[in-house]
Amino acid sequence: MQRTEVAPRVAVACLSNSNALHWNHQRDAPVLDALFPKRFLSHELDMIKPDREVYEHMLEDLGCSPAAVCFLDDNRLNVDAALELGIDAQRVAGTEEAREALHARGLLP
Repeated sequence: MQRTEVAPRVAVACLSNSNALHWNHQRDAPVLDALFPKRFLSHELDMIKPDREVYEHMLEDLGCSPAAVCFLDDNRLNVDAALELGIDAQRVAGTEEAREALHARGLLP
């Protein structure tokens, strides 16, 4: 999925449980930086999913209500935690399921 595929009105962000070594030195690091202009990385925040505080931090930083966020994750625990806060969350596995979820919400042109 390319950034240009998502409707222009959509702010794109990434909430990831990661560490500096994996995030900065993975082969596709430049691609991820381009895809996600806003990043919430556990190793920088000292918070992790599925802890409630990381979702609250993300919402506050983005300045939006939980219902305005579409959160896609491959881990059921992370999705359930987001749902508890009222975030529109769905478990997806891979880019095709992510595309389908975004399309169903009208977020892809």
